[in-house]
Amino acid sequence: MQAARKYFSVLKTGVLNQASYRTRFFGNTLGNIAYLVVYLFLWKYVFSSQSTIQGYTLGAMMTYYVLTFLLKSFTNNNGISWVLSDHIRDGTLSNLLLKPISYNLYMFLNSFASQMLAVIFPIIFMIAATVLYSDTIKSPTNPGIFILVVLLSTMLNHLIFSLIGLISFWTIKSWGILSLFGRFADILNGSIFPLDFLPGWAIGVLNYLPFKYMMFVPVSVYLGRLEMSPALILIQLAWIAGLLALYLFLWPKAMKNYEAVGN
Repeated sequence: MQAARKYFSVLKTGVLNQASYRTRFFGNTLGNIAYLVVYLFLWKYVFSSQSTIQGYTLGAMMTYYVLTFLLKSFTNNNGISWVLSDHIRDGTLSNLLLKPISYNLYMFLNSFASQMLAVIFPIIFMIAATVLYSDTIKSPTNPGIFILVVLLSTMLNHLIFSLIGLISFWTIKSWGILSLFGRFADILNGSIFPLDFLPGWAIGVLNYLPFKYMMFVPVSVYLGRLEMSPALILIQLAWIAGLLALYLFLWPKAMKNYEAVGN
């Protein structure tokens, strides 16, 4: 019971911390909405001369980007790699390691709490878009399966960006690597454009990587473009298990290096 209260306190603190940075929070949200609106108008112009592109109608494409905007607010954990880097650099990690709480669990709960608040405005925006464009924005073909895939996607995102964040234990100037990885991840997971637009060989390569399960697969399940099967869930679970095992293997090594440099 005491442990439950302790971790609930972490969740509460995460929400309050996110709320305390109101200017940055609203600025990021408005900036993301602006990007989304630009994408929607761009694709509306492209579809003015043709009815389908790679099997996507205008409605499916608009739904794809609106949903991507919403899911990125909830599932995308790229900030966790930056937070870990900051904790190492400013000494926060040393203080947190002394507390009677798992640092990794603390980071997961804190990140989840921040995302709970960050997703509020995207949800409002999506509801408004659905009402205004009810004849264009599509509804999910299988809501239950979609929610399950999104939850697994959230865990996968967290593990991938936690792993890349470990680089900060071996190099102080990790911001360049973290930024570059974040941009590549957006391309490879389908946040910038649907992965169907890539050539066949590129799609074949991505089938052996975890990135498409971060964004493209959940959105495709929502649109009904990807047939849901137990194999799809098993693949997501396999990636989660594999990346978790890799993280648990690397974390003690990262800690040894952290202690070796006198922190």
